[in-house]
Parts: sequence; structure tokens; C-alpha cells
Amino acid sequence: MKGLTRSLLILLLLTTALAGQTALRQVKQARARLGEEVWARVIRVDNTAHHGVYPSQAYALVFEFNGILWFYTPYDGTQSFSIYRGRLEQDKNDFTPLLREINRGFANYAVLPEAVGESLPPAKNLPNACFIESLVALRQQMAREEVTHAALLAYYYGPEGRIGHTVLTYETRKGFYVVNSAISARPAAMDRRLAADAMRLAAVVHPGARVARARLLPVDLTAGRSAQVTTMLASLAAEALHPLATKEGTG
Repeated sequence: MKGLTRSLLILLLLTTALAGQTALRQVKQARARLGEEVWARVIRVDNTAHHGVYPSQAYALVFEFNGILWFYTPYDGTQSFSIYRGRLEQDKNDFTPLLREINRGFANYAVLPEAVGESLPPAKNLPNACFIESLVALRQQMAREEVTHAALLAYYYGPEGRIGHTVLTYETRKGFYVVNSAISARPAAMDRRLAADAMRLAAVVHPGARVARARLLPVDLTAGRSAQVTTMLASLAAEALHPLATKEGTG
């Protein structure tokens, strides 16, 4: 019996270690997807909580977008990390209070060194990464043609409206389009009259789903129009941002 218990313990430790390495690789791949021009840090977080989606040692990507920080994990997607505007440098210097807002079990953290020259496998189907993929899709689209307006559509559906998803919406002289990274990288043409109606647009993007709430997050395109520009959100409120966080579910 002792031998069996020891074998099970070793198997559990190996499984946990493998899951941790997989999560770390996915976070590094997400960082690479954003591009080197984006300020970002890969972190390891100790989690003392014994419930929820986060393991005892979690990996995450913290990145800057529109003057605030955002928080991505492969466990549950992307959400706003900063709580207030105007405190970006303070937030960058100490993640501790922000981590506790994400999960009360988050205790110590460490910023991992940049993986200079590290060879990573191509990022295919990163879990819960539709927020990041929407930013990448916009950067790619701006390299192909002039985008006159863009916004991220974040919507929530499913039981109690707890499943979230994010897609890119943008306009050109030719029309209005949506890129849903969960389905295809190819833009889908939409009725331009839906561009300002988040709920109706979400219902069209995700037919059959009972959308509980939706919001359009406009993107400021004046920062630049090259493939390397860092696009930025323009109109998030100055109050606590976590209720607007994207919990991507299956992404």
C-alpha cells in the first residue's frame, strides 16, 4: 500500500510539473504574439487558495494597453489588471495589490527573465486568448489597408452570463467587418448599422447564444497605422475596471 501511495504521489507531482511547464510556454507564446513593442512581463504567482481555476503556482502575462495593465492566463483568459487610471508606473512597480484583486489567494510573485533567443513552438489555439488574438488581428489588418474605426466587442453569455468572449470589429471605406478568432482569422462582412449596437452585434456574431451583456471598447487609431504600432483602447472608464474584464471561457 505504501508503494502504491508513493507511486501515486510521484505521478501527481509529475503531472503538476508538466501542467506548469505547459502554462508557462503558453504565456510566453502569448507574449510573443503581442510583439516586442508592447510592454509586457511574464510572471509566476504563488497561490494559497485551494479553490478556483488557478493552481498553487500559476503563470500569467501582464501587459500594457491604453495606459493600464491587463492580465492574461491560459486558465481563464484576459481581464483588466489596473484598478484606476493614472497609476500606470505605480502599477508596473508593484503587482501585489493588483494580484489580490484578481484572487485573494495570490501571494508572492516573481517576474521571469525575458527569454531572449528562446525557441518557442508556433502559438496554435492558445487557450482563452481571444482578447490578445483580437489585438493581433487588428495590427495585421492595419498593415493591409486603412482602418477608419475599430473596437473590441466583449460579450457574455451562457448560464448566468458568466462565459465571455472578445472579437475585433473594424471599419474601412469598403464596409464594416468582424474577426472572430475562435472561428477564423478571415474578416466577416457585417451590416454597418450594427457597428454601434453591442447587444445586436453580439447576437449576430454568436447566433443561438443568449447574450447577457455586451460592450464595445473603441480603439484609438491615431497612435499610428503601421503593422508595428501598438493599438490602444480609448474609452474605458476611470473607475474600477474588473467588472468589464474579459473572462474568455473557451476563448
